[in-house]
Amino acid sequence: MYLSTLFTAIKSNPFKSRVVQIAAIALLTTITLGVVISQTVLPPLVVLPAEPLDMNGAKTKGNLTLALSVEFPTVGQTYRDTFDVDKIYVGYFDPKSCYKNVSSSGSKGAYFDWIDAPNSSGSCGGGGFHGNFLNWATSSAIDIMRYGLTGGNRTTDDASTIVERAWLPDNFYSNNAYFSEKVLPNALVLKMIERSVANKVGSNDLYIYNCRNRVYFAITQDTNASGQSTCASPFGVANALSPQLVGPNTNTTYYEVRNIVCDPNSARNRLMTYDTKTRRWNGLCYPYPSGKYKPVGQFQVNADNLRVSVFSYLQDNSRTRYGGVLRAPLKYLGPKNYDVNFNLNAAANVNSEWDVDTGVFTVNPQSGHATYGDQGYGQSGVINYVNKFGTLDPSAIGSYKSLDPLSELYYEAIRYLQGKQPTPDATAGLTGNVSSDKAIQENYPAYRAWTDPFAGFVDLSGTGKGCLRNSILTIADVFTHSDRSVPGNSNTGVQDLVRSAGTNPALDTTFWTNVVGSFESTSTATAALQYNDSQGRTQTAGNLVGNTLYPALSNASAVN
Repeated sequence: MYLSTLFTAIKSNPFKSRVVQIAAIALLTTITLGVVISQTVLPPLVVLPAEPLDMNGAKTKGNLTLALSVEFPTVGQTYRDTFDVDKIYVGYFDPKSCYKNVSSSGSKGAYFDWIDAPNSSGSCGGGGFHGNFLNWATSSAIDIMRYGLTGGNRTTDDASTIVERAWLPDNFYSNNAYFSEKVLPNALVLKMIERSVANKVGSNDLYIYNCRNRVYFAITQDTNASGQSTCASPFGVANALSPQLVGPNTNTTYYEVRNIVCDPNSARNRLMTYDTKTRRWNGLCYPYPSGKYKPVGQFQVNADNLRVSVFSYLQDNSRTRYGGVLRAPLKYLGPKNYDVNFNLNAAANVNSEWDVDTGVFTVNPQSGHATYGDQGYGQSGVINYVNKFGTLDPSAIGSYKSLDPLSELYYEAIRYLQGKQPTPDATAGLTGNVSSDKAIQENYPAYRAWTDPFAGFVDLSGTGKGCLRNSILTIADVFTHSDRSVPGNSNTGVQDLVRSAGTNPALDTTFWTNVVGSFESTSTATAALQYNDSQGRTQTAGNLVGNTLYPALSNASAVN
């Protein structure tokens, strides 16, 4: 009995528009079932590749491009619920520890320092501030991303590590939309904050307000009209000196939201560990050869398996400003470096973003790079941008973009992965002069010319780049602005540009948007659109059976 099995795999990379076909492998298998089969010529042996047959080029490493819509809502509050003592609130503070406030000291500023674990009832018993409460009260949404990717934004990074909450705009003070007033019931006050402050609160609830790098604790609600109470003048009292505020002392009525992490006392509570079953890293603190612990994220623990790049906006709030720009090229972040075919280089990565022995971040890892240097700003790299956008320009701290052309940002990231150059409108107005471009670039590189991030790589077939694994991660809020200037656009109603459909590869965003719309909101074949699927077959994008039609979009195939 003979069974013949044909394995054929076609791998394609939409970012590179290069199709790779794995050679068909025919396996002729002889199976004997209680019968002796006479055979004079045996089939040839098949030499199987070391890589899994379902993957062309198994040693390829992942490529992650961050398309960060760094608009001001991204630094809004993480938690909007009422504080729940039985819930774990993730953040820079250890939710299972207590902290004391340390007064401003040199370049460190004021900060919270770990002192002990809560008592058996889960309370700090008036001896300090509960880390779980502080995470709930102060965490910014973008810092959860920073926590997960890099370990956090370090403001002190030497033998010790201090991380800081994202800098909030002044108008976030008591702003229900972005960082709302929070209330801690009186019954929990002594359990969650130190006794000296709790005594000032008395029988009142504790009211909490956030702005800049500050958190205010108040004994009454700030009911002053908008504009009277501000970040600098809570309760309408200048210099933040209202008697309604309870702070470290009579002259300082707010706490600066930064804290020590991974010190010798607390590091073991948050060790970064690897689970072989789930294949996931969990935790925060990682021991380096120096003997010190540093907070790390997925970038560090996956440094040997991943290249990362970053796109974001220029600081230009005009509706006519197109798209986004490359802030850091696709690169290995760690001390090891690999060639274009993913083989380990003998030499260390000269553009590593942290020290191999201490884990201390490198402020300017791209210094001296021929194509992707620091452009004279003295700072560069993936991690520095992810951690510090909004504070990179000392003259504009807390300044974030207010209009976000998200689709255009995403499309620029695709162009980069395709080996193309940026759309000219994306870098329009950039002169290459450090001082004149400083404000619009936020004192950080924005590259006006690109090199193909996959130049020189060929896959196992020797014909293309079909096995490359590319992902784009976009961080944004739900509202976007004037972002239709992508291939195929003809709508100029909100100052978008007319743009012809793309070629090599073909791309007509209006057509494909209407195809999706036709699936969701039309029920007649005459109104539906036809399109070719990935196999070249003609399909009709009619409303799916069982879908509820959108009344306002009875024919969304005409919406562009």
